[in-house]
Amino acid sequence: MIDLSNNENTLIKHDFKSIMNDYDLMCKYPCDSEYLLKEELAKKHNVKSNNISLGCGSSDIIYRTICALNTRAKSENKELNLIVPMPTFDLVLSIAKALKVKITYIYLKDDFILNVNDIKPLKNSYNLIYITNPNNPSAKELSQNDLEYLCSICKDNTYMILDEAYAEYNANFISIKKCQKNIIITRTFSKIYALAGLRIGYAIAENKLLSFIDEFILIDNINAYALFCAINALKDEEFVNKARAMTLENKAKLEQVLNELDIFYFKSNANFILHKIKSENYHNFMLENGVKVGRKIHNYPLFNRISVGNIEELNVFFKALKLAKEKDLV
Repeated sequence: MIDLSNNENTLIKHDFKSIMNDYDLMCKYPCDSEYLLKEELAKKHNVKSNNISLGCGSSDIIYRTICALNTRAKSENKELNLIVPMPTFDLVLSIAKALKVKITYIYLKDDFILNVNDIKPLKNSYNLIYITNPNNPSAKELSQNDLEYLCSICKDNTYMILDEAYAEYNANFISIKKCQKNIIITRTFSKIYALAGLRIGYAIAENKLLSFIDEFILIDNINAYALFCAINALKDEEFVNKARAMTLENKAKLEQVLNELDIFYFKSNANFILHKIKSENYHNFMLENGVKVGRKIHNYPLFNRISVGNIEELNVFFKALKLAKEKDLV
């Protein structure tokens, strides 16, 4: 069974043998390592180290943000309104539902385009806008104008998490000015840096906002091995460039097969592709043929997302996909 459902980077591996044999990392708490990683991230993003918060994956930071804003809203007898374009990263919805947070869904158009003007914060509430850019699962990116509009409405009690998990896959990625008021940018080492199993991500924001969010942090929430691997990965620009190039190469092979089979798909700036299917039975059929594909997409049952895996994984996928085509499932 191969798993192409989670957009992991399986194309290139790090060599961290020397780190794994470091006894001091095993027997000491990781607080000094956290400082070192924050310093490296601050240099990379041209901010101060107190503008960086680390998490056990970026999902940890998303969770803390929702908890913090929900608590503040309740303390003022208000509600937190989570505004999410749909479809989106499912974990955000799970957290909101568990905390009984109000959710306002902004449904994308058939071409998966988000009209940012549809996002209207509620008065007399706290609002948290959650945006993935590039979008997950379409891999479409927001324009400079869209980003400027979103930043303009983040004031007073309206906040935004701008989740840039896949930003590094586009060398020309458009982001926003760092540390703007009420905006938290999240990034991760799980994707292009190929450290998904170590669970480490980070946020960039104003120090005052991060201090508030980090009231909900668990002490030493990241282990020392993850921290040192992240520090070494961050310094290895050649690794990122090579991973990006290999992703582009394998994505082109994936697009070629989709074209040959006449399967509609969206062009992608990330390490996954969203493509059309004809039947919801597609997921189970692919599982039976040794491939775990992307989750079923809320409100878009006839689309599926596939990760750009290594060539061995893709060859298994291509074989199963051709069988699915013969069964008229795609």
